Amino acid sequence: MGAEIATGHGKTVIGWHQWGASEALPPGALIQYWGVGERLRPVIGGEATNADLVDVQAALDKGARLIMSPADRTYLDMKYDEDTPYGLEWASRITLEEAYGWDPATELTSPDGKSTLADESDMAGVEVLLWSDRSYPDSLASLPTSTDVFVPVDQYADFMLFPRLPATAEVAWSEQADRSYPDFRDRLVQVSPRWTAAGIGWNQVADVDWAP
Repeated sequence: MGAEIATGHGKTVIGWHQWGASEALPPGALIQYWGVGERLRPVIGGEATNADLVDVQAALDKGARLIMSPADRTYLDMKYDEDTPYGLEWASRITLEEAYGWDPATELTSPDGKSTLADESDMAGVEVLLWSDRSYPDSLASLPTSTDVFVPVDQYADFMLFPRLPATAEVAWSEQADRSYPDFRDRLVQVSPRWTAAGIGWNQVADVDWAP
């Protein structure tokens, strides 16, 4: 009913990729794909089936397009590494290089390149997500009994987003052939003083030499 009301007013509806299984999915909808690529890509084109991939295919068959948010690349509430004080790691730990080192156009193609579930023409764009339910130190321990342990929102967001957010932005707007991780790191060094000047509490990840 909600989708019918929205589309009846000329709006485009967005839902998670699991909505692809529903007959209520309207043509022209946007489906947000949040599967874990490292687990799903090897299954594409094989004999085994996977519910996430089935739902994506069903959505495409109904005329939907995809917003690419693979959880092991763009869920920036995932920890950088084992020393990250906040966040989770159910999808993966996401280093800066991993946030940068993927191609939306081939995210739903098998590793051998022989089978493609969706290509660039099926994709509307890329989106980062930052959930905040684990924005407190020792975040993998049991859930807290008091909100006092949660750090300020800007402290959590700054640390988890920077420098991974610029990595995802470049993934979204640049052709794969034009991207170079070493070059990207060098440019981060040049721009990072602006983050500091703006009061952003960014994470000085170890694989970048931040000395200008």
